[in-house]
Amino acid sequence: MNSKTKFVNKLLTLVFLLVLLYVSLFYLAPLVSVLLSRILNPNQNIQVATIVPRPFLVDFKTLTNQSFINLEGRSQANTKVVLFVNDNYLTEVLSSEDGKFLFTEVGIVKGKNRLKLQSETLEGKKSDFSEIYELDFDDTKPEIKSINIKNGQEIRNLNQNIKVIGEVSESSDIEINGRRVVNINGNKFEYLLGLKEGDFKIEVKVIDKAGNELEEVYYVKYTKE
Repeated sequence: MNSKTKFVNKLLTLVFLLVLLYVSLFYLAPLVSVLLSRILNPNQNIQVATIVPRPFLVDFKTLTNQSFINLEGRSQANTKVVLFVNDNYLTEVLSSEDGKFLFTEVGIVKGKNRLKLQSETLEGKKSDFSEIYELDFDDTKPEIKSINIKNGQEIRNLNQNIKVIGEVSESSDIEINGRRVVNINGNKFEYLLGLKEGDFKIEVKVIDKAGNELEEVYYVKYTKE
């Protein structure tokens, strides 16, 4: 082996040793130190950052006609759940072992309400705020703006029926004599009602999306011609 080859081999060996030394100092040494620390101190506490999950509501309805409501939800088990209404602190409850919680008799204001929640553990760690729940409190009854029947009206035909046509003040469910009206266009409706000879009662019930209910009764007389 000539001198040039020997020199190259020595140079490569030196480079390898330098790389090995570098790896040992900056990678292996800290790893060995951690392993030795864990072996020598097996009971040493390891700090792990915990994230508290956000609470949430279940079966939440966006419309109500009640000034006091109940709110049911889920969160981390055994945590304090705080309720804010329109950005103001309102009340708090403690979740159960299975993470369930219930706010009862929560007072809300008429019109729009914005609800949000936050959980807090016994150690004082807080979750992020929940999503915003928007609730509309509406206790105003719907109205029948127009209808093509009136009390005391006499109806004469051979068909033994009448087409009840009308319009209500807002989007609602409508029942006539206990039967739901399905032919609704916007706030207008029509319903073909069978009649019997003599005096006849027509009950029109209107229930809006918040649960407010209006009932009007019309007495007519039907004569078969």
